Amino acid sequence: LTIPGHLPAGTYTIQAIGDETLTTELIVLAAAGAANPEPPNEAVAAVTPRTRSFLELGIIGLLLVLSVGVGLLLVSRAERFGGSAHRQP
Repeated sequence: LTIPGHLPAGTYTIQAIGDETLTTELIVLAAAGAANPEPPNEAVAAVTPRTRSFLELGIIGLLLVLSVGVGLLLVSRAERFGGSAHRQP
């Protein structure tokens, strides 16, 4: 197993998957004379702010308006046709 030189020191879990799954821990130490940086905070690294263009915002707004319109149409039709089915002569 070749360990990349840029891999920070720490404990890693390695899995071998085949007919069976074997799991073991691997402890990586800093090389002699190399700095031992703190591992990056994965939660912060995983979050990247997303900005949307005006076109995307317009499309999202249009879809929202269409969804509300279709919902109102379906509710009004259900009340009109469903209400007449429950009337007694």
